[in-house]
Amino acid sequence: MTSKFVCHLDDIPEGSAIRLLVAGKNLVVTHRRGRLYAYRNECPHMNLPLTNRNHCTMDKDQKHLVCAQHAAEFLLENGHCVKGPCIGMKLESVPVDLIGGNVLLKD
Repeated sequence: MTSKFVCHLDDIPEGSAIRLLVAGKNLVVTHRRGRLYAYRNECPHMNLPLTNRNHCTMDKDQKHLVCAQHAAEFLLENGHCVKGPCIGMKLESVPVDLIGGNVLLKD
């Protein structure tokens, strides 16, 4: 199994989410309570990007990723939609590892 470098952990402050293009994949990577969650940057509602340009939004409690298009909210831990037009659907997760302060995309 090979891995591709995504970013340094320091590039994703605690309680934030960033958009990245890695190995041709448009991703949203979040960092909360020392855990990383990565998803394909596509809302299942209308297959539009979750992000508005490079900006990713989390709710005030930092428990949900919020779609910039229609405000759907997705649990960080599993990508399930809990609010908005696509309740019951989920984001496509992307496996990542953290090794020596580097975030790596697993192939």
